[in-house]
Amino acid sequence: MNDEKIVKLDECELKAHLDKRISESVEEILNLLLGEEAEGLCGAGRCERSPDQVDTRAGDYKCNLHTKAR
Repeated sequence: MNDEKIVKLDECELKAHLDKRISESVEEILNLLLGEEAEGLCGAGRCERSPDQVDTRAGDYKCNLHTKAR
């Protein structure tokens, strides 16, 4: 008896899954970088007030990244 296991992959399904995960990862990283940059420029986190500024930093809103990362 042969105990060798055969794995079959659907190439199109695998490609679609990888494309989705890569796009999600790129979007997450860009949002983190933009948030850090905004915090550094304002000296305050989202919806916070720093002691040195009169205004508060505006909140954020959900937006999606539409790009093809390869």
